[in-house]
Amino acid sequence: MQNFIRFCEAILKQPTVKKIKLITSYDDHTNVQEMAERLQDVKQGFLELDVELDIKVNENLHDREIRIDNGWIVKIGRGLDFFQKPDSWFSVGVNDLALRKCLETKVDIYRLHQRNLTRARVVASATFRVRVKFPVHAFVYAQHGHELMR
Repeated sequence: MQNFIRFCEAILKQPTVKKIKLITSYDDHTNVQEMAERLQDVKQGFLELDVELDIKVNENLHDREIRIDNGWIVKIGRGLDFFQKPDSWFSVGVNDLALRKCLETKVDIYRLHQRNLTRARVVASATFRVRVKFPVHAFVYAQHGHELMR
């Protein structure tokens, strides 16, 4: 949940974001009632920022992806859970995730054809297998800059 909120905090800095759709799942160890309550809290916080959070639960969901309404799709093998736990809660990287070590993951970035986003016709793609000591989002940004999501 914290990783999703961090992700949302990053994208909410863009004034054009008006809606975020979350399709999520859970495992046998998840307290479903607690998860629902937390998601409602997040949803209420978004409303205070004039952003709609649409939440759906799909128990069969496995793939983790971020879809942007301009056709770009980012698939991260580990989802948003790619930060290593710090050695100590008093070490560098505890608060600034740009300084925290990451776990190895695979990142696929591709763009669907604009005329029909429901059909998976890939017009551009890139795949990275990264083992980094800094966040994956910093790696992707460093490789592609701000033009990635145009």
